Amino acid sequence: MYTRTLISSISKRYTSCTTTTTSSFLNRVIIPTYTSNHYCTFQPQQQNLIYQQQQLEVKQQQIQQQQQQQPTTTTTTIEDELITQCIDVKCAIHFKVPSKLSGKEGHCPQCGSKQPFKKHTSNYRRLLAKKHKEYSEQLVEITKTSNTLDLVFSNNLSYYPLDEPYGLGVLLVDCRSLANIGSVFRTSDGAGFNHVYLCGITGTPPRNEILKTSLGAEEFVNWSYCHESLHCIKELKRKGVKIIAIEQSDKSIPLLESLDYLYENTKINNNQSEQQQQHSPICVVFGNEIVGLSEEIIKECDFICDLPMKGQKRSLNISVAFGITSYVLSEKFKNIIVDNHLGIEKINPKDF
Repeated sequence: MYTRTLISSISKRYTSCTTTTTSSFLNRVIIPTYTSNHYCTFQPQQQNLIYQQQQLEVKQQQIQQQQQQQPTTTTTTIEDELITQCIDVKCAIHFKVPSKLSGKEGHCPQCGSKQPFKKHTSNYRRLLAKKHKEYSEQLVEITKTSNTLDLVFSNNLSYYPLDEPYGLGVLLVDCRSLANIGSVFRTSDGAGFNHVYLCGITGTPPRNEILKTSLGAEEFVNWSYCHESLHCIKELKRKGVKIIAIEQSDKSIPLLESLDYLYENTKINNNQSEQQQQHSPICVVFGNEIVGLSEEIIKECDFICDLPMKGQKRSLNISVAFGITSYVLSEKFKNIIVDNHLGIEKINPKDF
């Protein structure tokens, strides 16, 4: 009898509690109940559910506050899409190319003409611009103290004034691969190119990665560095250099088919003799491995040529593309190439 009275008093005491009890109090409160054997047991499940719900609401409020404090920098798929123009002159509409079709062939949504899509997105362009800025802040090394467009480096990395451009040259715009740069030096030496212009984030000697593929060819080929590629091209044009861009675009023509056209349009008359003619200096321009050349650079070039691709891939490696281009041009323009064959005179076998 006494036990029943005690339990009933406890039950009345707890049932008098309202639902406005605080969470700290709920952690301590347990509701008594009876079992069949009249022993008192406790069930805290209801209080735990209420406490968990309150904790969840607090976390949601914290997440909302953090989202309000952070700037909204969401990137949509529309920003990553490439806007291109139909190659058909009659159509010529601008349309968006999804990122999944970049670097592949597709069709115009209006006229249905087949055309290749470039392999780059706005994300990579932003990354390249960031790298370009970081690289410009590192121009404290001896080989990049300033723009050296009018200078040339000797073997001991001391530079001296460069004469007026002549012969064949190559300009690399934002070439990220040091191995490709070394290959360009070695090919330039073999094909008789006179100068290598390194621009943007393109690495410069001395670098071990360049030396592995150049095998010391940078000691025999003039080279200089310019931070702004567009400035370098404009300066070369001011000095009478003809600029040939190697880039796939709607205005480009195959290199092999344009050799005669290039040969005729790079001639200059000699003042001493009307019959004697020579060619202007020529510089071929190669762009970044992914985004290629910008529209601003393409507009500044005198000629736009490409190497037609007959397979599934849309482009060649820079070192391979330059290897083909350099020997094609050196064979066509033999009168302006540089012969650096160790400076050894030809020996007559009869002298022995």
